[in-house]
Amino acid sequence: MTATIDMNNALTIPEDELDRRVESHRRLILILVAIVAMTIPAAYFNGRVLLRWGDDSALIQHANALSDVPSQFGEWTLVEQGEPISDYLIEQLELRGTLHRVYEHQQTGQRVALLVLVGPPGPLVRHPPEICYQTRANELLGTDDLTVSVGGSAATLRLLSYQSQLPVDSDFFVAYAFGYAGKWEVPSSPRLAYGGRPFLFKLHALTDLSYEEANARPEGLADFLSELLPELNRVLMPEAAAGTANSTD
Repeated sequence: MTATIDMNNALTIPEDELDRRVESHRRLILILVAIVAMTIPAAYFNGRVLLRWGDDSALIQHANALSDVPSQFGEWTLVEQGEPISDYLIEQLELRGTLHRVYEHQQTGQRVALLVLVGPPGPLVRHPPEICYQTRANELLGTDDLTVSVGGSAATLRLLSYQSQLPVDSDFFVAYAFGYAGKWEVPSSPRLAYGGRPFLFKLHALTDLSYEEANARPEGLADFLSELLPELNRVLMPEAAAGTANSTD
């Protein structure tokens, strides 16, 4: 079931508070790019060891599909392009495609920063966000699973909540998962699960903690992912989406 959002509380947020949230969210967008940079040294080596690439046509095909991710789905609309990933990072992580956007809920004003990467599995699985975000002077408040509906099935992402130790940053939620064959999940051993696969997607979705009030489950973020993931499957992994549809006929 798609998560619901308490519209009443969100629609009464003062204008100065909304401005503060937008500004803090822009700073959080920069964190996503910084985290990618921090994974380079070990990830690059691991990718070379784990994978022996020949034809990368599957990578290129799926990377090109990133441009087809819609700018609107459900109540969520693209409002800003995120910071571009540098050519250096793209080369070192062997990325074939990146998508970095900010979406806003049309009713509540909540913003979510989305980062999707596609490349060989080795570099993408090396460093989990639990480690990377911790090195950004953020205190990990909790780790949980966030399960959302994806069409007729479900996806389980890893949910992390952080408290910033810096006065210029905001507390935030981040949900992440790996994507392959129409499934979005975080296996207990990503290296074993994805080693030798021709490509892999990695998704990060980040939002300011203040948008979610005191909810143990971030309903706004869950709604975003419930609307987003079917669209990602449709445009990024159509072969898996078609197989799922045929199996239910």
